[in-house]
Amino acid sequence: MTDYFLPDDYVCNPPLKEHDGPYWTPRRIKSSSYFQYHVYQWARRLADEHRLHRIADIGCGPGTKLMNMFGTEFDVHGFDQPEAIEICRSRYDRGEFEVLDLDDVMACEEKVDIFDLVICADVIEHLEYPERLLEHIRRMSGRHTQILLSTPDRIRLNGTDVRSPNNKAHVREWTRDELQLFLQARGFSVVEAKFFPLMKRTLSVHACLEWWDVLLGKSSKSPCMMILCHADAVT
Repeated sequence: MTDYFLPDDYVCNPPLKEHDGPYWTPRRIKSSSYFQYHVYQWARRLADEHRLHRIADIGCGPGTKLMNMFGTEFDVHGFDQPEAIEICRSRYDRGEFEVLDLDDVMACEEKVDIFDLVICADVIEHLEYPERLLEHIRRMSGRHTQILLSTPDRIRLNGTDVRSPNNKAHVREWTRDELQLFLQARGFSVVEAKFFPLMKRTLSVHACLEWWDVLLGKSSKSPCMMILCHADAVT
């Protein structure tokens, strides 16, 4: 059995079934530019500092932040479910967008091109088998690939007493230390970890509700974590 380094009394949520209708409504597409904004901001800084050119975004959604943050000088590739990829292909005349089933174990064995930077923003908490996601990331990564993962920090988001995700779309949530242990156990070396706000500061309803929770003491103003890591060589 896979050790996810969670408390012994932790209870995971069952994975959600597929949506009956479209998930990516116009409202969700618009709000996608706010959530995880700081992840892509850091990713762009990494790309500039290390001269990274080939960028992969696993769980790219409608591609809003990927395409806004990385211009024509970058070779961008987005991976997600069919609905999101169809939207990306219809919206952009550059970049490569491919359907990727993160539960497909066989696909983890397929050879793919190596990327300079792999972004995976707030995906891992939704998966029943996050170790499969990490294998997909590994096969896209070379010796010098920068890997940037993000996910909510359980305690900073909901407090110390929570033993199951309040968000029913989340199967499990880690603390920073727990996730670092899980990554290390799966063969990844952690370089740096940071905390960041849930979304870019705007006047949107989502942003206002987030800051209201902060004022009421229900959540930290930086409840999410970003972890920069490398995939260790398989021996």
